[in-house]
Amino acid sequence: MQGTFDDCQRLVKQALTDGEVKKHRRLSSANSINIARLMPQMFYYFHAGLQVGVSPVFSVPAATWEISPQGARSRDGTPVRKFIAACNVNDVLPEYLRHGSFRPRPSVQTIANAMDVGNPSNFARLMAIYGRSREKMAAEIGGSPAPMARRAKRFVPCIGNSGMSLTRTVPLPTGPGSTTGDAGQGIVIATAHPAKFAEVYDDGMAAGITIPPRLQACLERQKQSVRISSQFDDFKSFLIHHT
Repeated sequence: MQGTFDDCQRLVKQALTDGEVKKHRRLSSANSINIARLMPQMFYYFHAGLQVGVSPVFSVPAATWEISPQGARSRDGTPVRKFIAACNVNDVLPEYLRHGSFRPRPSVQTIANAMDVGNPSNFARLMAIYGRSREKMAAEIGGSPAPMARRAKRFVPCIGNSGMSLTRTVPLPTGPGSTTGDAGQGIVIATAHPAKFAEVYDDGMAAGITIPPRLQACLERQKQSVRISSQFDDFKSFLIHHT
């Protein structure tokens, strides 16, 4: 599609609620628009919390705000001290937590393209969870934007070590309702396998990335795609008439 991830989200949301499309197609979203995508992710926090035996701080990639606090907060059975909304320069969530201003905007392309989101789709859910209170949300979620290099040159020891545990004591972000200087054990939630984005690593790192057999099999198949604009009418026509 000739557009951004946010354009894709917008088209999918429109298609899911369009009466004419629904007459021709039975659609469901496979990403975080669908609550069924988020529910299994809640178990990450339960499982990790039970392993460390303490109330951890979770650092979560916050592109679409898949923090899922509704399933991981202490009131629901698992003690969590804090969530860190890890993000790049596309810092819509940290900006809201700091200033109370929700400003969706065109995303900026970075090497962490899974986090290049300018209009988070789960904002409405978080607002509902916290009773539309920024203060309550900021008491449990913190974070700030991190600059991104053009190519990844770090994290070499982590490549290919799926069993590696990176653990250290991390300071908790401060904000409305948080405790200055508090700290806890940190658990970092990872994103995709590095083989999915091998082009962002320098040559030395890329050479050390092992592509999983199932992904390699996909890469060897013939790519098929249809180009489409970012206009909903074009997408709607594709859904209704394409077979």
